[in-house]
Amino acid sequence: MRNLYAFIAALLLVLFPPVFTSCGTASKTTDTTSNTNVLRTPSNVRNRILSMGRSHPEGFTMDIRTMEQPKVGIAVAYAETKGMTGGRDIYAVTAHAYSHDGYVGGWKDKATGTYYYDSVKVFPEEDLEGAMKFARENGQKTVFILSSDTEIPVQ
Repeated sequence: MRNLYAFIAALLLVLFPPVFTSCGTASKTTDTTSNTNVLRTPSNVRNRILSMGRSHPEGFTMDIRTMEQPKVGIAVAYAETKGMTGGRDIYAVTAHAYSHDGYVGGWKDKATGTYYYDSVKVFPEEDLEGAMKFARENGQKTVFILSSDTEIPVQ
């Protein structure tokens, strides 16, 4: 099933690359962490996600449309990207995120030491009930409160 997602993600990225163009010229967007301009290519987005994982070993949530980390909200992973660990999996996670809410999260399983990447949905912090319902529907064990760096078990 993972190979199918990777194939679909690669196909989507080839057919609909996340590079913004105008009059045949690729426009640049600002990378706010280094204040340099970068093209939004699948490889650059993938590399940025992997870099976030390395620089945030305990976990992160990032809006891949802006390359910024939201400061508030409740992050909940989608079931479709569960178990993806990097490499080509990042393309599938990114494709899913672009076609849904635009957020990617990473987290380290302390028991195995494996770092996972997911497409995530970010709920308003006052909608814990909605976040918990979505988490149960997607087979998640926890939700993550971004403003307080708090993990809450799904009931």
